[in-house]
Amino acid sequence: AILQGLQLAFGERAAALMPVARAAALLVQEAGSAVTAVEGIANLLPYPETNARLAQLLEFSSDHDRLARSITPPGDRLAVTLGSDPESDLPAGVAVMARRYMAGNGLRGGMAIIGPDRMAYGKLSPILEYYTLRLGQAMSGSRQANNQNGDWT
Repeated sequence: AILQGLQLAFGERAAALMPVARAAALLVQEAGSAVTAVEGIANLLPYPETNARLAQLLEFSSDHDRLARSITPPGDRLAVTLGSDPESDLPAGVAVMARRYMAGNGLRGGMAIIGPDRMAYGKLSPILEYYTLRLGQAMSGSRQANNQNGDWT
């Protein structure tokens, strides 16, 4: 029901945002166990730089240890890794924008957007920041209602 409500709320941006929402929902359901959720790989197909490396992307997304390393940056800041970086585990032409979140009881997790290295970082970084904040709040139980407008803070 929550995912359906989000899909309606996202409107025309639902196709881009629902994979993130579905992955977040899975992570909340599986709180307390190590889970790597992948959603929306098919959204990479329209981009020539990722379509040409589809086999590498599928291999990358199915290797959960490698994927977990890529989507969980070492620090608490938003991190971007390009496939063209020498120390990167990613296929060339692919980028990962990742952010850590607190999951409660000292546990941390990571969430990332994987896309072409020319993705719209300025538009996507606030979305990633928002989801990691909300996911951390949901998993740690630290959500507090904002009395003025009913939003979660």
